[in-house]
Amino acid sequence: MIYCVKCLKYKSENHFHKSTKNRCKECISKYARDRMHNDPVKYKLKAMIKGARRRAKLQKVPFDIDGDWLVTQFGHLTHCPATGVKFEWTANRVKSKNSPTLDKFIPEKGYVKGNVHVISARANSMKSNASTDTLIMFAQWILKQSSS
Repeated sequence: MIYCVKCLKYKSENHFHKSTKNRCKECISKYARDRMHNDPVKYKLKAMIKGARRRAKLQKVPFDIDGDWLVTQFGHLTHCPATGVKFEWTANRVKSKNSPTLDKFIPEKGYVKGNVHVISARANSMKSNASTDTLIMFAQWILKQSSS
């Protein structure tokens, strides 16, 4: 029997992760759910880091961002800067076309400060399925970014 310091109960070993022996699986899950629902913007931005780090390694591109930096830079956003659509900062892991995604402005530069933007999933995949009007709005945003 192992003692969980969070729920203050003794539980069998199978209720604990091998790497986390002081809090049971149930308490860890509850903590993650609470964090997700209390501040979905912060949670989603910090969660984007894991995927970006993995992609950077696979693509062999630089990576120097962290969750706190993303929150500081993009946590205030309510709308996609590329398309103007309202972000869906949902706490669940389901992606929609209006979900925020991490984008590299110049892919070869990698996930580095100044080259990373948060835009909607739709804007990120726009080249293959967007209307002319939406692409024009996207192009205007690109031009504005490249001139600054």
